[in-house]
Amino acid sequence: MSLSSKLARTAVAATLTAAGTAAGYKLTTRVLRGRYSFAGKTCVVTGGSRGFGLVIARKLVRAGAAVAICARDADQVRRAADELARRGEPGRVVGGVCDVTNREDVRRFLKTVTEALGPVDLLVNNAGLISFGPQASLTAGDYENSLATHFWGPYFFSEEVLPMMKRRRSGRILNVASIGGRVPLVHGNAYTVGKHALVGYSEGLRSEAVKFGVYVTTVCPGLMRTGSPRHALIRGKHEVEYAGFKILDSLPGLSCSAEYAADAALEAVKDGRAEVITPWPFAAVATFHGVFRNFSLDLLGLLGRAMPDAPGPIGDQVTAAKKGYEVETPLSRSALTGLTERAAVRNNEV
Repeated sequence: MSLSSKLARTAVAATLTAAGTAAGYKLTTRVLRGRYSFAGKTCVVTGGSRGFGLVIARKLVRAGAAVAICARDADQVRRAADELARRGEPGRVVGGVCDVTNREDVRRFLKTVTEALGPVDLLVNNAGLISFGPQASLTAGDYENSLATHFWGPYFFSEEVLPMMKRRRSGRILNVASIGGRVPLVHGNAYTVGKHALVGYSEGLRSEAVKFGVYVTTVCPGLMRTGSPRHALIRGKHEVEYAGFKILDSLPGLSCSAEYAADAALEAVKDGRAEVITPWPFAAVATFHGVFRNFSLDLLGLLGRAMPDAPGPIGDQVTAAKKGYEVETPLSRSALTGLTERAAVRNNEV
């Protein structure tokens, strides 16, 4: 037998072995964990009044769950809760105002939820704060706000619901991180830091909670069309930064619909999987970054060179933060951003 034939047979055998091992692992873990159902469960979705959180809440209501949502804006919470109530059974939706960075707010909201709907079966830590701008334009406050929202918020909620889940030896926690929790985002460093903290916390929590029958899943979406760019905090050259972000967020193939990402996340919760990265191009990017980290960081450095600098002289480049909707331009409202504009209307982001 020639060397090429031996190599080909070895490659085929290795592929079949890997495929068989993966299939066996998936089947075994599914049998051990069981297939989770949302029907009849009490589910809490933070940041559930708009965007990705609202999309997830809709799907949970449709699956027969009792759903509680919270956010900081009372009007948005009311509109979202009214919509969810129309989609579900009477008395099975709760909406409340809650600042996830305030532990007393978290306790007060969860007390209301458990009194109205019962113990929490699924916690979705989704509340987030998108911020973009060059490093030189960011402040310590940007980092503090990101960590408060993306790490301390999920920590406060998880610490409150874990005891009830452990006592019943059953429960699910879905932590909505970001591809930024796996790969640094150029001009998104404060956001990246917060999401990296959430990924680390989520993985560590899973490793200890699983023995109590509680499965923690981390979802790291890439670009998805939720309509959220309008509420992003922008620093630096506001109009340029915002238009670029919104256009990328709207591109088919590079971005995915919020509904697609929500389905992927909830399927992972049902299976008790540790992580899902969606859409697939971002999963490939995360894998590449993990294996070829130095090369990947060099490529990100090249991207950073092409990005606009912060205005002003070096050493004096901090600029005021503005919301996306404050810096709209004809370009950011063009046909290039049509998908994101429609998503904003659909998902209570306007």
